[in-house]
Amino acid sequence: MNILIAIVSGIFLAFLTNSVLDYLIASRGLAYRMVRPFKIMGVGENSISEISASELNSEKIYIKNEFPTCHTCHIKIKLLPYFFGCKCPACGASPRKRLWILLLWMPLLFIYVTLFPIFGFRIADIFLLLTFYTMVFVMDVEHRVILLPLTLSGVLFGLYFGIHYHGVLYTLYGGLAGGVIMLLFYWLGVLYIRQVRKTSNPAMNEVALGFGDVTLSLILGLILGWPGVLGGLFFGILLGGVISGGMLIVKIALKKYAPNDLILPYAPFLIIGAFLIMIL
Repeated sequence: MNILIAIVSGIFLAFLTNSVLDYLIASRGLAYRMVRPFKIMGVGENSISEISASELNSEKIYIKNEFPTCHTCHIKIKLLPYFFGCKCPACGASPRKRLWILLLWMPLLFIYVTLFPIFGFRIADIFLLLTFYTMVFVMDVEHRVILLPLTLSGVLFGLYFGIHYHGVLYTLYGGLAGGVIMLLFYWLGVLYIRQVRKTSNPAMNEVALGFGDVTLSLILGLILGWPGVLGGLFFGILLGGVISGGMLIVKIALKKYAPNDLILPYAPFLIIGAFLIMIL
């Protein structure tokens, strides 16, 4: 019975995750307007959620404020057929491959945490946590951004999850530690890029971490609490460093490395690190 609940929950939340992601991207104009005050205050080049006007107006993202629409012909379609992955009635296009990946991935993930429960956590809360992780993971991989509505939702969920399982103080300590530690790495990266531009490579524009990774680390700190956030960040940074370093070595060996050629989304590594610290 529990396995059946995991499968059904995974399928439904896969449909929901796909729809929420499309909605957030479709409503990017609203998200950008919400972020602008932070840009005016000079939070950073990538803004509080790694959003720039060029990113938000890119042709690879949906037409502004139209939801739901066909990803091929951009014709507005009815919500219910769209939600369940029906073909576009105008051009006959199938849903994005992302939906089919989510429909496979999320039920399998939910089955895993049902068969091997994470000690001390309610299964419903773990399902919600994994849904949030999946949304951030997919958005950062697809668009290299973590939009502000998803960030704010993560903060609220992190506070609920953390306070419920760790208490108020350890939750706040964890959030503060996660945000401050990653902010230090962020500014070290910014200073390094500026120095490289001045001394040897004016075209250098690679940024290992964006400000969205800082806010995500704050959220993960709320979720993991103190001192769990330290382990989560350690695993995430280690994993990101190993994979990035490996790719760099391969590209250099093949003589294919070029400036700005090795920009990886970092949120997936942080999420994997946070999940690992919970199940180990």
